[in-house]
Amino acid sequence: MKKFFQKNKTIIVLGLIVIIAAFFRFWCLTQNPLGFSADEATIGYNAYSILKTGADEYGVRFPLAFKAFSDYQAPLYTYLTVPSIAVLGLNEFAVRLPSAVFGILTVITVYFLCLEIFKNSTIGLSAAFLLAISPFHVFFSRGAWQANLATFLITLGFYLFAIGLRSGKYLPLSVLAFLASLYSYQSPRLVVPIMGFFLVLLYWKVLWKKKKALFTSFVLGLIFFIPILFILTGTAGQARFKGVSIFSDSGPVNQINSLRGEHSNPNGIIALIFHNKVQTFSVIMAENYFKHFSPDFLFFKGDPIGRQNVPGMGVLYLFDIILLPAGLALMLKKEWFSKSKMVFIWLIFAPLASAFTFQTPNALRAANMSVPLAIVSGFGAYSFFEFISSKRLLIKLFSFLLVFAVGLFFVLRFLNLYFVHLPQKYGLEWEYGFNEMVNYIGQNKEKYQKIIITNRYDQPYILTLFYLKYDPKTYQSIGKQETLIDKFGFTTISSFDNFEFRHIDWANDSKLKNVIIVGTAEEIPDKVPTAKEIRFPNGKVAFKIVER
Repeated sequence: MKKFFQKNKTIIVLGLIVIIAAFFRFWCLTQNPLGFSADEATIGYNAYSILKTGADEYGVRFPLAFKAFSDYQAPLYTYLTVPSIAVLGLNEFAVRLPSAVFGILTVITVYFLCLEIFKNSTIGLSAAFLLAISPFHVFFSRGAWQANLATFLITLGFYLFAIGLRSGKYLPLSVLAFLASLYSYQSPRLVVPIMGFFLVLLYWKVLWKKKKALFTSFVLGLIFFIPILFILTGTAGQARFKGVSIFSDSGPVNQINSLRGEHSNPNGIIALIFHNKVQTFSVIMAENYFKHFSPDFLFFKGDPIGRQNVPGMGVLYLFDIILLPAGLALMLKKEWFSKSKMVFIWLIFAPLASAFTFQTPNALRAANMSVPLAIVSGFGAYSFFEFISSKRLLIKLFSFLLVFAVGLFFVLRFLNLYFVHLPQKYGLEWEYGFNEMVNYIGQNKEKYQKIIITNRYDQPYILTLFYLKYDPKTYQSIGKQETLIDKFGFTTISSFDNFEFRHIDWANDSKLKNVIIVGTAEEIPDKVPTAKEIRFPNGKVAFKIVER
């Protein structure tokens, strides 16, 4: 037995890491994240629609960009959800399953990537383990986040590229993996071409020796990039860019004009040099970029957007405050630096797309950053192992017990914050209660002429379609009304069938007959008798259902 373990210890440890990764990603997957977001519902319902009709909710057959809320979502995650829905039905688990699976596959790929680059299994195992338990990566592996699929594909692309430097036949596969990431999420459409350019620049001498593989990779890249080019330059690309870009914000332009107005000559050369769009937006982008490396984001507060945040902590553990600098110090040493360049390219450019958008730092748009951070921390853990291994047995034992105790404390703290406190704080952000509300309506809707549902929560129409399992063919054939809901151009459906989605005006709606009215506690007065109340985990009212 001992001989077997010695011979296969790396495989056994990797297997244990995979089991840990699976536990962190699958345990109570449908219960937490609590609720089910509109973005998840649109993926699920459009996958269901593709399965049943070969077209999305708008009747477009096999689109390369799903219109959704006029944000034109990347298509790959939706298509990959079709098989799980075909097998498991239209439910939360089926929609979240691909993300959890790709999260585990990313952990495995990171091990082999590190093994290929650094030729060191301890570094690979350390990085894989830290990614397996990483709050950053676990969080986005548990919901139907397109960014998590993109993270896997980018990781796979780097791994295949690393192998391709040794065996050219893998280079075309690397290109395909990188290109697939462009069809999985929006951010890679900026960062992957830039990372690809610097990889080619850095390893040009090696690549040039593999001319046949290089030419094949170029041709494949051109073929699969052309559709993306049409998407980016068309309605879909422009709509998405306008929806999230800092250039859509009129605030900086107003600030420029205001600062110019403080000069005696607002149109003079001095005013134009120091107060212009290039200078102003460059500062904004630099500030947005460096926010992703700030202690607040990494260790203490995380993403400012509630639905992308674990309350009370950053995207990493507090012990990474030690591991990251230690890892960087080791990677910058002469014997490791040349091998680490690939990881540095990844880490430097990972948050770049997020820098061009508002609401930063943004963990979702910089989700692929979780992998190079885990690799750097893995180096930090490796440096610790190397340092301790030369010490006496008693010191070794004490050190490992201390590290284990501290690590276990922070892991349990993360699990506590995620599974106990996140549901209490972010019920509204995760649209908790729609499942129960729509199921109740589904049992009673035939009794009433009309169902009116509040639009206080994000995109109620798609959650209603999802939980009703509304026939996609029927939905595609009926008339739909689109209503502009914000200045960024995101749209919603205001009605279908006998459903209406709008603000509840109780003074007027109370006069209606033969209706079900679903509103919030603010929209429906306390004195009104309700057929059902649905509450958030913290006890506050999510929905009041009134039958009249």
